[in-house]
Amino acid sequence: LQTFRLKTLPLADVTQALRTIKLEDNMLASVPPALLTLHKLSELSLANNLISTLPSGLHKLKRLRKLDVSSNSLTALPPDIAKLEFLETLLLAKNRLARLGEEVLGLINLRVLSLQHNLLQDLPPDWTTLSLFELNLADNRLKAVPDSLHSMTSLRILNVENNRVQHLPASLSRCASLSSFSASNNIMAELDMTICRLEHVTALDLRYNQIRKMPQSMAGMKALISMDISYNQLEDTLQQGVCSVRPLRTLTMHHNFVTSLPPCIEGLEMLETLDAHDNRLCAIAVEIRYLSRLQVLNLSGNNLEQLP
Repeated sequence: LQTFRLKTLPLADVTQALRTIKLEDNMLASVPPALLTLHKLSELSLANNLISTLPSGLHKLKRLRKLDVSSNSLTALPPDIAKLEFLETLLLAKNRLARLGEEVLGLINLRVLSLQHNLLQDLPPDWTTLSLFELNLADNRLKAVPDSLHSMTSLRILNVENNRVQHLPASLSRCASLSSFSASNNIMAELDMTICRLEHVTALDLRYNQIRKMPQSMAGMKALISMDISYNQLEDTLQQGVCSVRPLRTLTMHHNFVTSLPPCIEGLEMLETLDAHDNRLCAIAVEIRYLSRLQVLNLSGNNLEQLP
């Protein structure tokens, strides 16, 4: 029943055995009451409609495991959503949520929470009740990341890009399972050293910030293979910390103010792609020739007169 431009849904005689209903891309202004009688429903998608409120009887769908109400006009969630004790995936992207209440924090079996493209300015401080695998907070108005996220030791993917975050909490290093972390397009000027203890992160995206210096040592990031620090304010010689990430295969650092690549660059022995275009490079250490796996090297838009 997707993309039928439905405004109402005649479900009076619908079978009670339904497990999945997908009603994306219609013109529903509210959740059809008949849906709340389908007690065996495990997946419900109402994405891309015109829904502004969720009904208070949503808790009747006791077996619901996935709820997708992204791309609607929601401004709040009903308190009884916390009673969906089997809910594992909650997709709320592209709505008009200006605050997140305690109701979501009551979903103890929730594993995936998507809140990107809303109007959130802050978040509840206590996330210790959740055990998320994936949390997407991108494209909001957040100024801070809750310190209590560290309690989610199973968190694997965290996205806070396109916000107004100035600092990352030191406790983030205790998210022992984190493998992908994106904080691009914020206003961070520095990184706490503890971020370098995220030993399972494979992809780190810090583009479009105001970072002037990277941590002195990032050797603790033992799984990091891709790092993007482009469009920042990195100055002078590329820091030793970046060169200490030995598993790194892709380093993207264009549009900064870096003037030289130091001898420690040879420590990136697994590097395959180095993109340093549009910096202020005028010197490159001869040790770059020892990067035997290097396949792509972009140094355009710099001040180089010769290569080593």
